[in-house]
Parts: sequence; structure tokens; C-alpha cells
Amino acid sequence: MPTHYDMLRIAPNADEAAIKKAYRRLALTHHPDKTLHLPDDERAQRGKIFKLLNVNFTNHHGWDFSIEVLKKFKFVSQHVVPVLQQDARSEISIGLRMVRTQGALNHDFMKEVVVNIAKSPGARQTALSSMLIETHDSVVLRISLATANDEAQQGLSVSPSWQWAFDADLGYLNTLCRKVRVTHLMFWPMNPAHAFTEANNVSSQELYPIGSPMACLKAEYPDMQFVQMSSGFYCQEQSWASRKLWRLAAYGFV
Repeated sequence: MPTHYDMLRIAPNADEAAIKKAYRRLALTHHPDKTLHLPDDERAQRGKIFKLLNVNFTNHHGWDFSIEVLKKFKFVSQHVVPVLQQDARSEISIGLRMVRTQGALNHDFMKEVVVNIAKSPGARQTALSSMLIETHDSVVLRISLATANDEAQQGLSVSPSWQWAFDADLGYLNTLCRKVRVTHLMFWPMNPAHAFTEANNVSSQELYPIGSPMACLKAEYPDMQFVQMSSGFYCQEQSWASRKLWRLAAYGFV
């Protein structure tokens, strides 16, 4: 599947002016008013391309973020902008192939992963999901960003520009892991009450609340087992750069 750089026929490091020019060129080429002379089937195909270009342009202007890893991991392949053939204003996800290194962070306050968000669609606050997916021969870090809905956004007054910094690996090396192990972290700018049961604790067995890290992993890995955590470790209230946030954690293995 092509990225929007491929569709625009520009280099991944193209500047903003080149990107805008490429969008305008293609949009004019495929605009319905410019294809009236073509057969119906070709017009329909051009119309789909025109709509797709509009979605991609919205996505490009809505998100501006970067991801870096420090010391303990390193990228093994050049990551590219994810395929943006769907509206990504509410959520965007990207997978990064990495390997573990023998490096260690220089200071205790340093974090393994840093996600810098310069802007988001509608200047909304964001929640972040991190999945560190490890098999016997690969390590993939999957970062997902989601924008706050209208109700949540009303209670958040700080700037959407933000830096998420965290340790993607909880340090578990479970000997029962046969195929895959996943460290799944979620970071919220508000209290994630939806991720608890009615008794206000961590669910056990198979009844994981919708939106909890365990439920997300179960949907992808039905046979996954989890390391049991205390409610205090499962959901931690943290602060970063004088801003309060909440971290949910799950560690599972198959």
C-alpha cells in the first residue's frame, strides 16, 4: 500500500511548500469539474482519488509529531509515514521495527521513548498508547495517538503541544513466553475511569473493561495471559513537566 509520499510523487523529506504544491497539482488533475470529458468509469475512479487526496491532506495538516528512542533500543529500518487512506483525525498509529542494545540511560530521569507532539487535529489533547511487541526474532514498537472527544476536551485547557516520555519496557522477561510478549502502556490526560470495573479495581479473568490495555491485547491475541498487577501499579497517577497524567499498564505473553 502506498504512503501519501508515494501518491504525491515526492521524497519523504520534502518540505512543506513541496507537499502543498503536490497536493494542489493532483487535486486539480482529479477534481470532478476537470474530468467531465472522461468516460463514467474513469470519472468515478478519479473521484475516488480526489476524495482520498482530501483525506490525506487533512491528515497531513492535522498531525505533526516525532518519535525517538534512547540507548536501550535502536531502529533497524527507516520508518515511513503510515498509510493514510482513512480519516486519521481521531487516531493515528505507526509501527517501528527495533532491536535491543546493550546501552543504558545516562540518568534516572531519562526515558526510553520520547514522542513530541507539535500539533494535533483540531488542536485537541491527545492520549497515547504504546505496545512493545517482542517475538524471538523481532521487536516492534507500535505508537498510537488519539484525540480527545468533545466532552473530554472541555475539561482540558492546556496546549495540545506536548511531549510524552516513558519507558516502553516494564522489564518483564517471562519464562512462560513461547511466541510473543507485549508491554502495553496507555497514557491519559484525564482519569481513565473507564478502564476499571464497577468495583473500582483491576479486572481478573476474561472480563476486561472496554478500552483497558488488557482488552485491547485480548482482541489481538485471544490466547494471551497476563501478569497480575496491583491496582496501584496498573493505574499510576504521574506528572511530567508539571502536568498531571495517568498511566495504565498491562504485560501479556503467549
